[in-house]
Amino acid sequence: GDLRAAGEMYMTAGQTKKAVEIFVKIGSLDNLIEVVRKSPNTESQMLHLAIKAFRKHQHYAFAKETILKVGDVGMLINLHMESHRWDEAFQLSQQHP
Repeated sequence: GDLRAAGEMYMTAGQTKKAVEIFVKIGSLDNLIEVVRKSPNTESQMLHLAIKAFRKHQHYAFAKETILKVGDVGMLINLHMESHRWDEAFQLSQQHP
């Protein structure tokens, strides 16, 4: 509703951090992944906030995409384990000892 519209207005205005805070608060994952995709990987704090929200809502695909953008292999292995994707977790841990 109104909060989603406010978040979208913040995005349009270039105030990414405020938009992310709103999208996280209301659990608007579609809007949140849009922000992630448009943001540079240097926006570490904001990206980690998004990862936390995706994990909380158990949205594996968006969490994985964002973790890959951040480049944190350990976090990706943990995500695979949380999601019971043991083969992927094992394979990654072998590639990155």
